[in-house]
Amino acid sequence: MNRTINFRLLFAVLPALLALACSKDSGSAGVPDPVTEADAGSCYGRIILSWRMPASYDYVEVIYTDPVSCREVVFRATEQYAQANQTEDGKCRLNVDGYLDREQHEFTLVSYNSSGEASVPVTVSGSALDPAFTVVGATLSLRADYGGAILGWQNVTGMPVVVSASFTDRSGKSVTVIEESDSDGELRLGSIAPSGATIHATVYDITQTYFHPQQSYPDFVPLPEEDLSAYKGDWTVIFCNDEPLAGQWGPEWLLDGDIDNTIWHTSVGAAFPVYAVFDTGLDMVISTIGLTPRQGDGFIYGPRTVRIEVSEDNERWEEAGFFDFDGSTDDTQYFYLNQKSVRSRYFKLTLVESYGEPYAYLSELWIYGGIRE
Repeated sequence: MNRTINFRLLFAVLPALLALACSKDSGSAGVPDPVTEADAGSCYGRIILSWRMPASYDYVEVIYTDPVSCREVVFRATEQYAQANQTEDGKCRLNVDGYLDREQHEFTLVSYNSSGEASVPVTVSGSALDPAFTVVGATLSLRADYGGAILGWQNVTGMPVVVSASFTDRSGKSVTVIEESDSDGELRLGSIAPSGATIHATVYDITQTYFHPQQSYPDFVPLPEEDLSAYKGDWTVIFCNDEPLAGQWGPEWLLDGDIDNTIWHTSVGAAFPVYAVFDTGLDMVISTIGLTPRQGDGFIYGPRTVRIEVSEDNERWEEAGFFDFDGSTDDTQYFYLNQKSVRSRYFKLTLVESYGEPYAYLSELWIYGGIRE
């Protein structure tokens, strides 16, 4: 009697059990939750997406139109990505670069579980600020320097850009000077003809693909360079890290104006680099250095490379140029320094390496620039 009742009870509840099993097989109970707190923030040439991941998920897809190629992009953010790319409040973050406009752009975020089931999509939209190269390009300014010019800019974005300036130097050579910068800065342009030159300046994005409209400065005239060598009779050598040949021919002989009979000759077997520090006693700007090789001695006896540094106090030094020296000519070689206008009482001349002999020598040193008032 009891067995009959149990079978009847089983047949009564069987349809309900089958219905529950079918419901679980359909997967509706496993659909992941959508992302929350999604936002599209504005930055320079960039939209910053942020969202909070659901409690349980396998990955999240971010779907948007690439601003450069105009093609659909599907970016997959896993848990590992979310942990490595977090905002301060723990949300997941994705930077989307390449925006050249301030129009609204749409982003769709969908979370998935390991079975590939998708959540309800979440859509947000946002716009970028003007790109960094446009912001920086609008701040370009040019001022005259001794024998050249100084191109300045302001970078409030904190993002890297490329600043470029092109002109024809005093020898007729086309010159392009570039610098990457993520802050305010200056770029020194040397060797501009005294009669002037047209300077073209612009700011590029870091890939040098997009740029701010070019700024042109026609017939820009530099400050006239003074031959500061006229004062070098009062200059002194305050240090040299090498004993000159036979105790004579030290670096002070670079200051006597005699290119035929006196030289600075390092010791034989000198440990390069060899350098000398000069005190001019002047508050000046050095824009150009001239170095005259020993006359008639050929290729192997001159320095191969030289470095110039400047200082106001003989403690804090700034590199002003690193140059290749041509030992095959007797002509004076002029090097246009790359430092911005700094107060420079002291300068350091370093013979970085020789052409092969264990010594090197020079005949004379010439300096051009200006005296500070």
